[in-house]
Amino acid sequence: MKRLVRPAVLLTVALLVAGIGLDRSASVAAAAQASSVIVVLRDGVDAQQAAAEHRARYGADVSYVYGAALRGYAARIPANALAAIARDPRVAFISED
Repeated sequence: MKRLVRPAVLLTVALLVAGIGLDRSASVAAAAQASSVIVVLRDGVDAQQAAAEHRARYGADVSYVYGAALRGYAARIPANALAAIARDPRVAFISED
């Protein structure tokens, strides 16, 4: 009986550790999911420069930069970076695309 208890305990511990790892991976994956958005910038802001900086700093996958009717850009942005971009003083607002 003792021979079976130790492997069973080790298996249980291994499954618990694996389960914790899976839970953490799921939360990391959820945070990394990207949203398609349009980032509208304040008047006078260089849209190309702001889009390039957000691409480099936050991983924004910029698909188009607007400069005529409005200043801003369309992009897929990781969910965990949206709040930081919204706090950028050059950003007027962010809208779902």
